[in-house]
Amino acid sequence: MDDESPNDAQFLTPSDKELLNTELKITSTAEFGTLDRPEGLPAKFRRIVVRYDETPKGGKKAGHNPHLDCAFQCHAKHWRGFIVELEGEQLVRVGKDCGHKHLGADFQRGMNAYSALETRKFELRRLLALRSEFPAAVSALKSAVASANVAAFDRYLAVLRREFAPMSRELADSVRRSSGRLMAAKRVRDGEREEASARMVDAREARANGTMSRWKSITEAPTPAIRERAVRAWKNFVSSQPPAYKIEYVDVGSCDGWKLLDPKQAPPPSSLLSAALLKADEVASQLLRRRSDEWQSARIVQLKKDVREVLDAWAKALASMRVIDQFTGEANIAAIASWAQQTEKDAAGIGQNVIASGRAIADLDSASKLELPVGFEVPTARAMERIDEILNRKFELWDSGP
Repeated sequence: MDDESPNDAQFLTPSDKELLNTELKITSTAEFGTLDRPEGLPAKFRRIVVRYDETPKGGKKAGHNPHLDCAFQCHAKHWRGFIVELEGEQLVRVGKDCGHKHLGADFQRGMNAYSALETRKFELRRLLALRSEFPAAVSALKSAVASANVAAFDRYLAVLRREFAPMSRELADSVRRSSGRLMAAKRVRDGEREEASARMVDAREARANGTMSRWKSITEAPTPAIRERAVRAWKNFVSSQPPAYKIEYVDVGSCDGWKLLDPKQAPPPSSLLSAALLKADEVASQLLRRRSDEWQSARIVQLKKDVREVLDAWAKALASMRVIDQFTGEANIAAIASWAQQTEKDAAGIGQNVIASGRAIADLDSASKLELPVGFEVPTARAMERIDEILNRKFELWDSGP
């Protein structure tokens, strides 16, 4: 730990500091000499001195390093195993399988204890890395919470729901039904319904007047000429009845960022980031307040959960802001305006007369305008990426630092 800071020195207990300075895995056993098979095997196991891995670069296919012999002269050649101390301070090279076979339960207990040391060492390194990097992550969250871009997200949704409520409701329904397609509802005459309604009216009038219905005059016409006149009379009668309409849908195109309109969408970035900052402040306080011996397995597991909670909230906030950035793209806004102009769900359409103006939507009747500020950006923070890397990193035990 050559790069240990004064703060780390206060954080680490003597035993943890010693562990960090202990090499637990080596890539060469040359320093231990020939490790010839000693006399008197099998002997009683005392402890594991160090784990080794002499696998050549390129792995088994490389073939340029000889395999290592086990102290028990077994047939299985290996590159990985343990330097083990036996009774009488004898040091031998033992593969894992041979250790189980010849040294029994004591060897297994020794392996478990050694694995616990390895785990403790890389968790200490993770703690040191988090202590070093987490203050920058907290600062990044504070900057994001106060960001004009985050506030702009909230304002955009507020204006969309308040001043463009008819359009936003119909748009949300449309894209949800079609999984992101802009399906413009077109009112078209429903000839079948008009015909059926006219027949009912015709039959009712015929019963009331005691006369033959217009429709029956067609089906029972004695001559083609009479039938032709009856058909013309029927068409005129149908045309005189109130029109009936049906809805047909026209695919105007895809709606980028349509999840923005989903009521099940994650909370707004401002809420997510504020919650993340509260949790991050709590984590930072624990990291700086507790000494290393207070960080045992259960507390480390909870720390990882808390840090993951912060990172997940950050990721969700950024995802929402990317969605609104897609939604307000110039081509997407033009498509939404085209959809709104074509939609005729009823005689009043969607109830708003909107047009596209660059990345903005304008209501021509109310003069309301819906747009993000120029220069809107999705926040980024290398500090948050570093925390994610630290949380997910598999520490190599023989490296000099985290």
